[in-house]
Amino acid sequence: MDGLFLSLFLHFIFLSSTYALMAYGMALICGIMRIINVLHAGFIMFGGYFAYALFIYYGIDPLISSIILIPVAFILGFSIHRALLARLAKTSIQMTLLLLFALWIIAQNLSLLLFTADPRMIASRLPYAFEINLGGVNVSFQRIVLLCAFTLVSFLTYMLLNRTMLGKAIRGTSQDEEAASYCGVNTELIKDVAFGIGTVLASIFGALATILYPIDPFFGTVFQFKAFVITVLAGMENVIGVFIASMMISAIESIAGFYVKFGLLDIVTYVVFLVVLIIWPQGLFRR
Repeated sequence: MDGLFLSLFLHFIFLSSTYALMAYGMALICGIMRIINVLHAGFIMFGGYFAYALFIYYGIDPLISSIILIPVAFILGFSIHRALLARLAKTSIQMTLLLLFALWIIAQNLSLLLFTADPRMIASRLPYAFEINLGGVNVSFQRIVLLCAFTLVSFLTYMLLNRTMLGKAIRGTSQDEEAASYCGVNTELIKDVAFGIGTVLASIFGALATILYPIDPFFGTVFQFKAFVITVLAGMENVIGVFIASMMISAIESIAGFYVKFGLLDIVTYVVFLVVLIIWPQGLFRR
């Protein structure tokens, strides 16, 4: 029983950190743009293939790749918002969503062209691809590495958004753009920067995820659906609430995993999501 409880607890902790980092970028962009970023999956996929390519061609570990990825992903996200999304945002939400969806389709087809549809796996080649015993439970050391990396990124994200002037400007713009502009905040620039940071977070998640998961052109899609659920539960503009929502979903899936088949776990998650959405349509942690 102790081993079972420990296994359940470790699974819960790992899932919580995974889901939190997976959703931070989407929540941040939702708070700024007031729409769901359907290109989120594309950024996750981009980060995954970026880490894969650096490992295959240069032998660079995904942990290092995720650091190299930061300026690349930021410039990519900043440029997409400044050149395309900022213009359409002044017309209609529908046009912005269509553009994001079109960009996602383009990104997916480019990955099919460059890497084919075959799954690419580097996890088994990494130096920490082994198991250790914790209290009688065998645990993949890769999961421990990922847990530490996800926790560090989550902490840095929290500090950025809550302990810096940039973070205060982003939160202010998210909560009341007009009031923020009256206070001297360049809200258009803040939106560009926030989209860039959201892109970085999604891409870092994709790069780190290659430590454990295979990557293919549909790599980010499954993660995007979970990120959407967590973002809505958190209130669509509350990045801090994302972690609590991630823990809730992780607890549900960890417990339900002992009673239903693995393939039915997503159904349980989405049923809970629909119930919460009906009762609290604004999200559980909306400010």
